[in-house]
Amino acid sequence: TTGVFVGSAEIIEISAIKVRNNEVVNEFSSLINPHCHIPAEATAVNHITDDMVKDAPSLSDVIDSFLIFVADDVIVGYNNAAFDMNILYDSIYELKDIPFRNNYIDLLHASRRSIIGLPNYKLETICKYYGINTEGEHRALKDCYLTKECYDRLYDEYGNLAFQKS
Repeated sequence: TTGVFVGSAEIIEISAIKVRNNEVVNEFSSLINPHCHIPAEATAVNHITDDMVKDAPSLSDVIDSFLIFVADDVIVGYNNAAFDMNILYDSIYELKDIPFRNNYIDLLHASRRSIIGLPNYKLETICKYYGINTEGEHRALKDCYLTKECYDRLYDEYGNLAFQKS
């Protein structure tokens, strides 16, 4: 996104991977032209520049394809409860006048419940804990794959206990 505040951030990249039987079977990814300047602070994190999105489609041009891609699948993300899902809900409602009703799992919460004693619970930290290469992180599609790898490792180590609410 263009920033870190849900109320003012605009989507500049949207990606998802479809997983069936623990295998990635399809992926969706698009840069998005937010029709506003991408602040240097955002570019420093996600490495997406104004030049990269100047010819990209608007969110309104890709949202239908994204909704078809995710259908009614459960969305698994990292820190998505507090940020990504809120922006997605708001954007879809604004563009389509419909609520986005997909259930979701926030891997951040599962990580906090399961892995004790880390200095923080950023996706990068969980990846390093599991020895996962994070090169290219903070780009949407790469983060989808990193999240899947962390999900798989958490599930292998803790089973359903990692994903149950306390």
